[in-house]
Amino acid sequence: MKIIEISYDELAHFLANKSGFSFLQTAQMAKVLVARGFQENRLALENAGVIKAVGLAYSQKVFAGKRMELMAGTFAAEEQYESLFYQHLKLYAKRMKITEVIVQPNLKDHLYNSEATTIKDLEAIPSYFDELGYTREKSNVYNMQGMPTFQYLKDLSAFTSEDEKLLLKSFNKNSQRKIKKAKQFGLSIRTMDYEEMEDFCRITRETAQRQDFEDKSLDYYQAMYKNFKDQVEFLVA
Repeated sequence: MKIIEISYDELAHFLANKSGFSFLQTAQMAKVLVARGFQENRLALENAGVIKAVGLAYSQKVFAGKRMELMAGTFAAEEQYESLFYQHLKLYAKRMKITEVIVQPNLKDHLYNSEATTIKDLEAIPSYFDELGYTREKSNVYNMQGMPTFQYLKDLSAFTSEDEKLLLKSFNKNSQRKIKKAKQFGLSIRTMDYEEMEDFCRITRETAQRQDFEDKSLDYYQAMYKNFKDQVEFLVA
């Protein structure tokens, strides 16, 4: 059992017909990294010629040597192979003379209600990281390329296309007010073409400066549009 490097097709084939993985672990995201000039690493835990877990990373030179950052951690066919992936990742890093490995696992952190109050704590960082000698850092120490610190998902499984009023009530009061105002002003949403990415980036850049958050670059949005194709939508009001 060892960590090997695999092709785009092998990564895509492994993830095909599976659920629960992040877009940050896909072959499309690997191509986005390449388009932006990064050295990406498509990694897999192989056992007797069969891939059991995969991970997407990128490497860069740092003052002390070379650092490899693993996007959203590993995705395994079976849970038992997760810890084995990280165990053999240390051996792979040593073999490739990588001096530092950064992992930000793709974990479900909290379940919130519409008022952003925690209903339930979900997955904690697995204890095997400590057992394998990994060191925990604050999440804002490293800024991985294209990887948000948090992703928010709203559960829509309880609603149908006929439940518009019920869906509106599931948001907090401030969001309800903004949605109603948008409808009163006749605002509509449409998808943007590739040629409009400069406009998209200009708007997000201005918003980032006003709201004090870090924006992505134009080449990031363009690479996402080209490589994810019909799996990504850029929306404008």
